[in-house]
Amino acid sequence: MTLKPITSSLISLFALLTLVVSCTGQDANIKSYSADQKGKNIAVQKVQKETSESYRAGEVLVSFKKYTSKKTIEAILNKNQLRIIYRFGSSDRFLTKINDNTSVEDKINLLQSVPELSYAEPNYIIQIQPLKEYNGTKKNEILIRFEKNVKVHRIETLLKELNLKINHKYTLSNLYLVSITDKKPVKEKLKSLHELPEVLYAEPNEPIQLTK
Repeated sequence: MTLKPITSSLISLFALLTLVVSCTGQDANIKSYSADQKGKNIAVQKVQKETSESYRAGEVLVSFKKYTSKKTIEAILNKNQLRIIYRFGSSDRFLTKINDNTSVEDKINLLQSVPELSYAEPNYIIQIQPLKEYNGTKKNEILIRFEKNVKVHRIETLLKELNLKINHKYTLSNLYLVSITDKKPVKEKLKSLHELPEVLYAEPNEPIQLTK
């Protein structure tokens, strides 16, 4: 029987990977995990074109800086009309629900001024489908998230110096999808990006493979 494409939110993927990693003892950065998916290989498309349907309405993912107290976190969430739906393990990363009529975009813009936050972004929707039906992403693509205080001009300069071309800018979260314009491997580009203080994280834009 063919496994039909499944639509899942980012929270579902995190829950699944957290469960699998805890059971297998594998490093969280490893892209291959063992899981029972009815004997099917599936791929997770990590990036989609940003539209009104590419993230869950009324939900925001927030991450607080290390050592932010529980009392401070609760006060910030209450002040910004956010209710915790899910906490990711023992970390200070939460999936929250917007309690007022503010849109996801406006709520995230308001949160940008909160100094205790590392980031705030939509709860993006991902696509899970059979690996054989997945067209894949280009091997020379990288996802880069810059610190929220980094200006666009500085970002463009850094990318140009590293021979990286912007394919798409995710306006809500300072997240960029870029492609490599020279012949250097992704691994080398990632090493250079990880050394930059302006970069919050950088990773290949590739499917996460779940196998039985």
